[in-house]
Amino acid sequence: MSETSIIADADDMARNRQRVYGRSVTIGSIGVSILNLYLAFHVIPKFADIFPDMLGNRPLPFVTTLVLHGRWVFVALAVFWPVAALREVRRRPAWFLIGLFAITFIEVSVTVIALFLPLIGIIKSMGGTG
Repeated sequence: MSETSIIADADDMARNRQRVYGRSVTIGSIGVSILNLYLAFHVIPKFADIFPDMLGNRPLPFVTTLVLHGRWVFVALAVFWPVAALREVRRRPAWFLIGLFAITFIEVSVTVIALFLPLIGIIKSMGGTG
């Protein structure tokens, strides 16, 4: 084997690895976005119905209010990120797609934490001082 063919093989392997990483991250991004859509359409409305009965007149934490009133922004982002990943999977390096996946994952994490913050507050208020 000549040196040029070894370099060409190494370049092909690098491109194939990049393609596999890109596709894997894109599939992960789609999966997390589906989870986010499920949260937006099924879970958030149920929590919105529960909070007034559970909390009475106590205010919700800011992040919870943001998630409850801005859920359509989360839906738009949940659709945008995988579309962007699918569009850019062949043009961008893997780190770009990993960044899109991270943003999608953070979006789901913020949503779940925001929904459980009022419950955590209730549990803390129920605890005795000792």
